[in-house]
Amino acid sequence: VMAGESFPSREARCAAGDLLVVLTDGLIEVSGADGRQLGVDGFAGLVERHAALPLAEMFERLVEDVAAIGRVDDDRTLLLIRVLDGEG
Repeated sequence: VMAGESFPSREARCAAGDLLVVLTDGLIEVSGADGRQLGVDGFAGLVERHAALPLAEMFERLVEDVAAIGRVDDDRTLLLIRVLDGEG
């Protein structure tokens, strides 16, 4: 985070089974052999493909899928959070 920057905050209601995915751009800026970047939509598709898996396995699959697309030259941060029960 850079000094003097401000970032908006928002509230969201979560229900059991909801999944929150936090990532850095290194995971979506990976380019395939055709030169096209994976992008947010492409990464979302990978998340949907593995959404039913336990989080640890989902994490590993996502990292493997991104690596299979192309070389990652930037930082990679991925945080997966699944709401287990209740509302909040």
